[in-house]
Amino acid sequence: MKGNNRRARTNSIVFAIMGILAVCSIGLTWATVKNYLRASTAAANFRSTISAVTCRQEDSKYTIEIDLNLENRSQWNLSITAVRPTVYLDGQYVWGRNYDWLGNPLELPRGSERDVVLEIEVPDTKTEVVAGGKEAWSIRVSGLLDMPRLGTKLFVTRAVIPLERGNE
Repeated sequence: MKGNNRRARTNSIVFAIMGILAVCSIGLTWATVKNYLRASTAAANFRSTISAVTCRQEDSKYTIEIDLNLENRSQWNLSITAVRPTVYLDGQYVWGRNYDWLGNPLELPRGSERDVVLEIEVPDTKTEVVAGGKEAWSIRVSGLLDMPRLGTKLFVTRAVIPLERGNE
């Protein structure tokens, strides 16, 4: 009889511990799902668009300026920690540049909009590609969007802009 009572008590303790672990795992799963949904909502309410591309020539050097519009429609304050614009002309890679703002992130308060001009100086080895371009600029801007308590998410913006000589 004593053995059965001890076994029943041990079984009830084991079941209680298993119940507590089950509740904790359900709570952890729910918290993870909530964070994922918040991140998805915040990322869905973030917009980045390329509004213009300008190519300037000074002497024999070219500088490409990309006007990037950032819009935060989410309920959170967001920040951009890094951006990399990459430029293609007529399907051929021209150049890219890294902007690292990790030490001083580009802040986007909720409901705000911000325009940023990204400059890329074309190296001497690529000036012939820029000078002989015929069809269109293809721009790809990727970056890291930092969301409070949720971490970092990659964003990518692409644009194809017809090349109009004389209006560069």
